[in-house]
Amino acid sequence: MKKSYLIVFMVVALVGAFLWNKIADISSPPERDVHVFTPPPMKIEVSPAMLIEAMEEKFETTTFSRNLVLPEVTAGRCDGDLWEDFWWRDCLKMQVPAKINVGFGREILDPTRITATKESVIINLGAPKILDVVIDHKRVLVLNPDDDGGWLTEPYKNLQAEAFVKAEAAFRIKACQVGVYQSAGVSAQKRYGKLARNILKAAGDKRTVKIVYTVPSC
Repeated sequence: MKKSYLIVFMVVALVGAFLWNKIADISSPPERDVHVFTPPPMKIEVSPAMLIEAMEEKFETTTFSRNLVLPEVTAGRCDGDLWEDFWWRDCLKMQVPAKINVGFGREILDPTRITATKESVIINLGAPKILDVVIDHKRVLVLNPDDDGGWLTEPYKNLQAEAFVKAEAAFRIKACQVGVYQSAGVSAQKRYGKLARNILKAAGDKRTVKIVYTVPSC
């Protein structure tokens, strides 16, 4: 009789263990590898209008500046003979420093300046120009302060304005001769080339970028 009880007990224990394992499997399902589908980055073809809009946000007219000095600027009557100098000499000589600002106007912000193909984007900036000649009046030096002029003249009267007009014209010639246009163009190439490449890269656009400009003659 005891043997029968033992057999029944063992059967009940086995059935209980089986049912317990099933419950555990249901409450704790096995971990599975989950593969998340990531779509490829969307490619956007950057249009000339989009490039111009981005350039406009970063646009600066001046792309290069240089300090220059004119050793001597003359105004008035300086080269007369002895008789003329005695009566009418009225000469002002100055050393004039200035800052020359060179760059491009807003006319470069025009989609028609961009040529786009499947392989490249070419932006034509045109020709740089001298935007400002800023004379440093605090550092202007009068070279002939002891020149009293002729008997019939008042030294330096209205000559400074004449000298500054002549100086600005001379600065523009000298600036061209020392290569400010080339420097302004190279600087613009770096600035707008980097900007355009970043825009294309962000859009997944792998086209190359080329910035061209024209150097005006002196």
